Amino acid sequence: MLTFFVTLELSGPEPTEGPATHGRNTSIILQNLAYGFDEACIMDIKLGAQLCDDEAPQEKRDRLDAVSNNTTSRSLGLRIAGMKVWKGKAAGGYKVFGKHYGRTFAADNCLEAVKEYLSADISEEQKKLIAERFLKKVTSVRSRPGPP
Repeated sequence: MLTFFVTLELSGPEPTEGPATHGRNTSIILQNLAYGFDEACIMDIKLGAQLCDDEAPQEKRDRLDAVSNNTTSRSLGLRIAGMKVWKGKAAGGYKVFGKHYGRTFAADNCLEAVKEYLSADISEEQKKLIAERFLKKVTSVRSRPGPP
């Protein structure tokens, strides 16, 4: 579970350098779950079949509905967005999969992403533990009732 730390309000004009804010002035700060771990593997999972709220502009809703329909978001209620997998020093360190990585999968082949994640340079015991926890968490999330 992530810990929410604070809401950050930006003021003044949008910066001309650095990350784009896209007109947003509010950000949230979350706990860094990888802090203190050496060679941590990270998987970014987007939960939900609906990717934006009902108040979003129609153009955004149409665009994100298309993403949901063409990925595992609609069919599975989740999408593996990207990940960073430690392959070991001999293999060159991390293998990084960008934010559009998960858009290449459908319900019938998304297990390939989980297998890639579990191909990390860790023990078989650790792989089994991660797989069990992943299955338990996904099952729990998928069994929750949706919004009214």
